[in-house]
Amino acid sequence: MPEPHGHYPARRLDLPAFASGKTTLGVLAVAFTIFGLSLLVQPHRWASTPAYHVLLQLLSAWTWGWLFLASGVSMGVACWQFQRRWLLVACLTLAFILTNSWMLAFMLRYLTSPNTTPETWVSWGVFDYLLTRVALSVDFVIRVPAVPAVPPGPLPDEPGPMAIAEARAASRAPPEG
Repeated sequence: MPEPHGHYPARRLDLPAFASGKTTLGVLAVAFTIFGLSLLVQPHRWASTPAYHVLLQLLSAWTWGWLFLASGVSMGVACWQFQRRWLLVACLTLAFILTNSWMLAFMLRYLTSPNTTPETWVSWGVFDYLLTRVALSVDFVIRVPAVPAVPPGPLPDEPGPMAIAEARAASRAPPEG
């Protein structure tokens, strides 16, 4: 079907991460859902861990749990409906906000407490990296002007097939004279 006048076909950037982006989003959906369920089912465990003290001062474990559960479920739906950009943007925005909040809280704890190791905030940095990979694998739409079709036959100022055949025959003919 011909494209409407002035509309150019959308082309996806050929990122090899497209398939792996969808898979990564699925894995992140499972991880965030597990975090959410763990925060909802075991809030006492999280409250007794000093590393989460700053986070639990900001919001309760129950609130964090519902945020992570909502983020995980939305990423799962976005993985299933990967071509819906608005859904991907929404779930990735929530996931980036949660991930960066936790990473910053752990960085603050790392900088202020000599007993804290860097693994916690580094692991949230890895989540940030994985979310960025998913974001880069989204089907970016770019508008490319359609290339006009070249009519069949010789190009202007180019000899046609008959002229080429005559030139070959003339080059094989014995010299006159």
